[in-house]
Amino acid sequence: MSLAATNETLLSFTVKDVVPITCDYPSDLSPSNGQVMAVLVDMETTPALGEVNNLSQGISINALSFKFIKAEGTTTGTLSTNMIYNCLTDRSQFLPDRIGPAEKVSGLVLVDVPSPLAGTLIFEPIQGGDAFEYAIK
Repeated sequence: MSLAATNETLLSFTVKDVVPITCDYPSDLSPSNGQVMAVLVDMETTPALGEVNNLSQGISINALSFKFIKAEGTTTGTLSTNMIYNCLTDRSQFLPDRIGPAEKVSGLVLVDVPSPLAGTLIFEPIQGGDAFEYAIK
């Protein structure tokens, strides 16, 4: 994948799965959009990431990097809600806050998506660049 700052491949990733998650954090919050899902991701950055001025400290991948388009074509508002930040007590499962140059990481990103879940989950890096779609039925 290329980011907007360069035509070089700086990041490769694989969405391994998108699965429902049961929150265990003691809270009265409920999902704003319908349900919390975990996006299970493998990511690897190249050393060239460190040579790009605004990316030399790494990139962030979180719920703001995703959007969801329902099967009928309606785009869901933000997938980043209070619920996803107050869902799991064990935060070691998440992707790191920043992924630096020449790093390989695996983890999950939580998103608050519509229920019933049918449509397309789209990954668009906050820093710009190629977008990728993951169909969910």
